[in-house]
Amino acid sequence: MDLTDFLAKLLIGSAITLTLSFLCKTVFPRFTKRSKTDFDDFVLNAFAASVVPFGLVVTLILAQDDLGLPNNIARAYDTSLRIVGTIILIRLVNRIGARFLFGLVRRAGADDLQQLLQSLLPLLKTVVWAIGTLVLLQSLGVKMTVIWGLLSAGGIGIGLALKEPAQELFAYLMILLDKPFTVGQFITVGSTSATVERIGVRSTHLRSLRGEQVVMSNSTLTGSTILNFAEMAQRRMIYSIGVTYSTSVEQMKAIPTMVQAVIDAQAHSTFNRCHFTEFADSSLNFELVYYIDTRDFTVALNEQQAINLGIMEAFAQEGIIVPMSNGTVVVDCDATQTIYFTDDNSGSTDFQDPYSNQDYTITLCPDVPGDAVQVNFLSFDLQTNANPNNNDVLYAYNGDNTGADLVGAGTGNSFVGVSITASIDNPTGCVTFQFNVNNNATGGDQGWVAEVTCVTPCSYPEAGIELASPESFPDNPISVGVCPDEIVTFERSHS
Repeated sequence: MDLTDFLAKLLIGSAITLTLSFLCKTVFPRFTKRSKTDFDDFVLNAFAASVVPFGLVVTLILAQDDLGLPNNIARAYDTSLRIVGTIILIRLVNRIGARFLFGLVRRAGADDLQQLLQSLLPLLKTVVWAIGTLVLLQSLGVKMTVIWGLLSAGGIGIGLALKEPAQELFAYLMILLDKPFTVGQFITVGSTSATVERIGVRSTHLRSLRGEQVVMSNSTLTGSTILNFAEMAQRRMIYSIGVTYSTSVEQMKAIPTMVQAVIDAQAHSTFNRCHFTEFADSSLNFELVYYIDTRDFTVALNEQQAINLGIMEAFAQEGIIVPMSNGTVVVDCDATQTIYFTDDNSGSTDFQDPYSNQDYTITLCPDVPGDAVQVNFLSFDLQTNANPNNNDVLYAYNGDNTGADLVGAGTGNSFVGVSITASIDNPTGCVTFQFNVNNNATGGDQGWVAEVTCVTPCSYPEAGIELASPESFPDNPISVGVCPDEIVTFERSHS
């Protein structure tokens, strides 16, 4: 061991290292500040922070021969210093390289590339660490053929394990480069309509209209058809509006002007046309076309809503009636629902929704299989005429269409307090009502109000005896309801 030579080399190396550190901190900045970029200042600061520890490592490596250490200890000493030196260099390269790449992207003014680089930065740093590790192993005398063999064998397994992450990464790159959507835009993918909140490396986070968060893999997004409503600078809206056959010719002529006035009153909408186009079965139809000039989906929905409400208000002021759509209504068997009808548009305003002075057919069906719909008329007042053939009539059918058995026909006040229920032999559990209006309004007839519920179908035997179980119906003391598998108990009466 030559301790004197070791100390001399240590002092010389330390002096050189400290001198370089002094120059980097005090002298060299005078020159870098004159440049138009701050990148050289960053590099100089990064080098100044690393020069002292790296210089000491190099000095200790060069002076180790003078220590005269045993081979095993000398090998461990040298390996440790080389590892520390490699770590310092890799950290320095990663720091300077990241700053350099971000500077290039920033000068190019490409925000999407900057986002891409931010996402790929961990991967790039990992590559630098891998290269530095391989160089270190080679400098330590490790046989690289063995290393390459192990890497080749492990690469197959790693490749299989990273297949899905790599697929998502490439899908992420496609989203950033092609930009089918960006954060904040409203899109539709399959049956999902939502606003984009965050685009990640593996998945994209969406927020649906109902408020829940939807997480979709990037590969699913890139492999699907995406409807991006934010890219619509102009939306073409086309509608069919129907009015009843009782609408006068003067009212028909005025409708296009009324609709145009409603659309012109909106900030983002432009009227195109409104024409009477069709004599339908139960309505006179107009085709309406207008444009909404906005990329904001919410603004477009608000504009559409305002137009729809404005048309309803304009029609109501002029006495124009939109016909009720014929169809099937599913009844919530866990609740009682109330439906109304105003005969000849002359009754109380409480009865204006949804049916008013028009022919229609409607079917009420239970939402629970096996149950039956029951309609209880609380009030009933339809218009009658001197000629019975001109009366307003409500026909009731025991089934899901007008081809089913006719239960009854109500006119005047004939259905007051009447209850109509789908029978036990009606497998649908539905009842159908068909209303025929005479269009001869004289005033004073209010229409009807009914409660709609569901019951379990039962049979109704007649018995002229007093019953103890089950209890008789309140409206008919000699009639009882017996459900399937129910036991009927008779109590003998003594007179």
